[in-house]
Amino acid sequence: MKLIKFRFTTWRDQPAAPRSPAIQRQLEYWIARMSVLTSAAAQISEQQIHADSETLQKSRLRIDADLQKIDADRTALLTAEEAELDTATRAARVHKKVGTFGYEVLNEIGTLVEKLVDEAGNLLPAGAVFSYEVFDHYPPLPAWAK
Repeated sequence: MKLIKFRFTTWRDQPAAPRSPAIQRQLEYWIARMSVLTSAAAQISEQQIHADSETLQKSRLRIDADLQKIDADRTALLTAEEAELDTATRAARVHKKVGTFGYEVLNEIGTLVEKLVDEAGNLLPAGAVFSYEVFDHYPPLPAWAK
């Protein structure tokens, strides 16, 4: 049995929650709305080449204001979502498993990781999300591996 010892650098007991359907729908609505408004702005710009009318200018200003509002609302929504993710990431860095060791259990020729285990040789929980850094490429075999 070949092992590579590692140290956990982050740990989450389960994957991050997916984006809520309501937020996803709102983002899709804004994308569609921005597409319509951008197209209308391009048409107005084309019309202004041929005739510079005050009505066209007002329409263009209204479209630009709508685009700016959508952008500001979208930024606020995504900033709040990003703050939640940052909080979860910070928590993943201070989890009780961070700093503990685990092992990559390799096949006999040492080319394929067969499983990941904790210090005691237990399989890691199926839903866990973690990162690690290699600590020792040639560790002595722990008691559970002998």
